[in-house]
Amino acid sequence: MAKRAAVCIGVNRAEGMTPLLAAAKGARDFANWATAQGCDVTLLVDEDQAEVESIQVFKAVRAVIEAGIYEQLLIYFSGHGILLAPGTEYWLLSGAPQNPNEAVNLLRSMDAARNAGIPHVIFISDACRSAVPGAPLNGVIGGSIFLNRAMGPQSGEVDVFFATRPGDPAWEVPEAESTQRYRGLFTDCLLKALHAPGSPLAEQLPGSVPVLSVITSRRLKPYLEEQVPREAAAISIQLTQQPYVQVETASPKFFAVAMPPLPGKEPPGYRHEFKYIYRGNRGKESRGGLFLPAAGSVLHPKPVDVADELLALKFAREVAKLRGHPDRLPLETDTGFILVGTVIQTLVAPGWEIDRPMGRNQDANAQYFRLRRQPTAAAAGLSPRTVLLQFEGGTGALLAVLSGFIGVVTVEEGRVLNVNYMPATATVRYQAYEAGAAEREESKARAAVDSRHGEFNPVAFSAALFKSPGGFDPTLSLYVAYGYAQRGKYSEVATIRNWLAEDHQLPPLFDMELLTARSQATPVAAASFPAAPQTPLLAQGWALLTPDNPLYQPLHGRLRAHLVPALWTTYTAEGVAIALTALQPPEIR
Repeated sequence: MAKRAAVCIGVNRAEGMTPLLAAAKGARDFANWATAQGCDVTLLVDEDQAEVESIQVFKAVRAVIEAGIYEQLLIYFSGHGILLAPGTEYWLLSGAPQNPNEAVNLLRSMDAARNAGIPHVIFISDACRSAVPGAPLNGVIGGSIFLNRAMGPQSGEVDVFFATRPGDPAWEVPEAESTQRYRGLFTDCLLKALHAPGSPLAEQLPGSVPVLSVITSRRLKPYLEEQVPREAAAISIQLTQQPYVQVETASPKFFAVAMPPLPGKEPPGYRHEFKYIYRGNRGKESRGGLFLPAAGSVLHPKPVDVADELLALKFAREVAKLRGHPDRLPLETDTGFILVGTVIQTLVAPGWEIDRPMGRNQDANAQYFRLRRQPTAAAAGLSPRTVLLQFEGGTGALLAVLSGFIGVVTVEEGRVLNVNYMPATATVRYQAYEAGAAEREESKARAAVDSRHGEFNPVAFSAALFKSPGGFDPTLSLYVAYGYAQRGKYSEVATIRNWLAEDHQLPPLFDMELLTARSQATPVAAASFPAAPQTPLLAQGWALLTPDNPLYQPLHGRLRAHLVPALWTTYTAEGVAIALTALQPPEIR
């Protein structure tokens, strides 16, 4: 059977954070299960006044990689987690957040895991997700726990089990409340499913002699996504928890070796009674049960209930809010921005003249700005491509100026929800776009909503990106590229990047260069690279923009601590001031 290893991490006490009660125990329980599975286990917990440091985690993972004998590595974490943007998870170790380096950058670690030489890596993240209201949490940088190797032909696959759905970080509860709710429910449900004798989740491992029953990640996914919310509701009607599982593998790769059936018993289902004491529910004891359906029964989808219908309605309303409306685009304008949901406080666009065009744009709910190239910039051969927007309340964003496009910027509570680049009506590009505009705008709005909720599947949007009328679409290209990058599909990312490069009227988008920088034979240095806007547009990009990245420059280090949790990069008022000072060549052009 395949040689397997596990690194189990449990941190009850991150410096300055409310102590947890079950994190170290969860790691120990998972380590005990992994040992019984035959894994070589490293346990790192902060019990007995010990601390868990990033170098310990890195050395544990490095030992597994350099041994060269393992076909599977499970990495389990229980403790405090923070989410700067959907898809950007940080695990806080003992010294974090006061020491910004003492954290695990999960996105970078997943990225590096695919090149580690281990065919199957599984991340299990049972972390309470705290809000990131400001310093010191928004200054956490962390690092990868895998070896820093050049990108090459990827041979590994990564499965990721999140205890809670990534979601919109603006919805996260405050740290103290998040901690109070945290009880390691996900680990309990996972281990009880894996311990169930004769589990109907089990299937035969193809080609195994003797026949081996296993439980795959693909079978665990629908079960956990249905079971955990039920158990959360059993604890408290006000407690909700919806896990999210991203699976790349299929049989013969598996998560666990299944326990054999009980002697003389082949149960149609399995039930395990357990108790929780939930202090947030006035100390009331709540009894719950683990339900495994009978073999052959349907595990997913679960029956639609009122909560599901309300969630679907919420999604539909969000999509409607973000859907573009071509009939609202200003006339006789080939480059500009529309601001929705906020009032502009400052707008700076070096190399451009700014005015409010007349025509079909007098909308009480939006502000319209037309940009026209300054004669001096045109005469000097410059191609200015960055605009700084500061909103009412002080937060703001750096966005790409794309000639021939109107950027529709939707802001809510000072955070950028979406930037929808639509072809301007005064361009030839618009004539092709107009025929399929409704379908394209629906796809872009749904992509934005799915990304905020951690449900974005790039495959579902690829056809809309490449086949819809209107040609190049910067916004949808960004969503699809990030979706593929998060799954390690960098050849698809390169395809999108090269496809956009065919349109010589568009400047290179910084995010596209960031996502492909490690795989390029000779990546260009950031200081001499005229990307738009020279910082990531989507906030997820900041998890990849580390000092070892060829596109990294000092400005990024100064701005990093001033990010507001959002889908699109949004800066605090202090960050806007830094960006405004730097908004001159050579830093931003």
